[in-house]
Amino acid sequence: MMKLVLKIGIALLMLNSIAFGFVDSDFDGVSDRYDACPNTPFSDLVDEKGCSIKKVAIKETKKNLTLIVGLNFDNYKDRYGNKTTTKSESFEVDYQIERTKLYLNISQFNTKNKPLSQYDDSSFADSRLGISYSLEQDFKGIYFDIGAGIALPNYKGTLHNNKTDLFFTLDANYNLEEYSLFSSYIYTIIGDEDVEGLRYQNTSALTLGLGRALYPDSYTSAALYFSQPIIKGEKNIKSFSIYHYQNIDKSIFSIINYTHGLTSGETDNSFGLQLGYRL
Repeated sequence: MMKLVLKIGIALLMLNSIAFGFVDSDFDGVSDRYDACPNTPFSDLVDEKGCSIKKVAIKETKKNLTLIVGLNFDNYKDRYGNKTTTKSESFEVDYQIERTKLYLNISQFNTKNKPLSQYDDSSFADSRLGISYSLEQDFKGIYFDIGAGIALPNYKGTLHNNKTDLFFTLDANYNLEEYSLFSSYIYTIIGDEDVEGLRYQNTSALTLGLGRALYPDSYTSAALYFSQPIIKGEKNIKSFSIYHYQNIDKSIFSIINYTHGLTSGETDNSFGLQLGYRL
């Protein structure tokens, strides 16, 4: 649309030049007959001789589209002591405009064993659609991101009670040269329906971590994770994780992460690999 308007404007200027015998090839407002500096950039401010006196920067909207595929392996023990190995695949699309990011994450898992129990929750297989915004102003050196989204169930589950969840996020980051202190808080409104002997509750989750930029193209961090269980009466969830980000080139990057569960009834060990491409 803007290109069409610009073309029409230029065409009108050319018609005007022809009609009144005024020729201004670089459209700076000074006739070619008196223009001492021909071919000045279209956005420059010029003096009466047609020479640039100030360059006007044209702000471009920063846009970024990223595609990420992932593979994750978990060793899991449920509340009854049953063990299983789970493999999950994920696909994520991130679209960022300036300080706003939209993202969609779709994941699916498969287990080598039978379902752990009829009461297993399938929230980790939900599709997550969300939006986040980076606040422009920092607070005493701390930068904040706020966000919200929905978690859509990929399948009904054995109890057919897996419903849409809502979540809200608040992230904070404080940089100390090559180091960074970060935290993330997530509040989830659980939409799953209660069934006999099983009651759900809204949850709060907190991540606290320390990261370091090892090289210009890599970043490593370690973090502790604390969360309330979505099932009433269960133990709080705790885990420790290590994360490494590596740029392969200007467009491709990789992420490796390892998580160790610190409470029973949760993932004992988890290993994940992701590969991303920036368009």
